[in-house]
This record gives sequence, structure tokens and C-alpha cells, in this order.
Amino acid sequence: MGKFWPLGRRGLRAVRTKKFKERNQDLLTTTSLRETRSMTEKIKPFLILFSAGFHVAAGAYGLALTSLIAPNFLPFYAISILSIIAGAQLLRGKRWGAVLALLLCPLMAVVSISTLHYSLYSPASEFKAELAALHLSLALYAALSILSPFLILSEWKEFK
Repeated sequence: MGKFWPLGRRGLRAVRTKKFKERNQDLLTTTSLRETRSMTEKIKPFLILFSAGFHVAAGAYGLALTSLIAPNFLPFYAISILSIIAGAQLLRGKRWGAVLALLLCPLMAVVSISTLHYSLYSPASEFKAELAALHLSLALYAALSILSPFLILSEWKEFK
């Protein structure tokens, strides 16, 4: 190879790789591929569990809120009941439950945002702690209903 490539074209890369392995041997041995997989397997059920818990809690909250605010409005009851069913099926790992949850998330976000908008701009006599709690819970409901589809889609392979 001459003067320019004393170790050959691949020899320099091999020396660099060997030096890297020597310097970082402790990093390479501490987290093996098997340990990394086990860590990600522990995270996956948490995301599904969080999303399923949110859907069940959101369904129960929706039923309670609908019965208090608009007891004759049947579509809100339907969305809440379907949300509870979707949450239960997410816990069981069913794909149709995940599809149902994905379809319900935009509806849940629109319902919570529109209820929050109506509550903020409706004439109220004075600001109360109950009204602030309602606004906070509706904002949290909207934020989690926007986040939930991303959690479900990130774990799509886990559903049967």
C-alpha cells in the first residue's frame, strides 16, 4: 500500500475501532442488548395501561359531567360509554379496542374543548373554586385526549 496507507485502507478503521472498544469497554458491557429489550418491554405496558386508564376515567368523567350539565343529550352518553368500552378492550390488548379509542379521541377532544369554551364564556355571577376545578379538569381531559392516540399508535404492535 505504500507510504500513504501503511495499514491498508481498512487497517486504520480497525485500529480506531479497537481503541474505541478499549476505551468504552465498561459502557459496552453494562447495557447489553438483552437488558435494553427488557427495559423497553417494561415501558410498553405502562403506556397501554396509562391510555386504557385514561379512557376508562374519561368515560366515567364524561358520564358524570353529562348527567350534571346536559342530562338529555344522548350523544355525550354514547361517547362516554364507548370510551369505557375502549379502555377495557385496551387493557385486554384487543386491536378493535385500540381502533375504537383512536376514533373516539378526536370526538372527546372536541367535546371537552367546546364544553370548556362554553363554560369560560357563559355569564357567571362570580368566580368560584368549583368553576376553576371544572375548567382545570376539562383542560386536562382535552390534553390527554390529544395525547392518547400517540400512546396507542406507539404500541400498535402489542395489540392482537
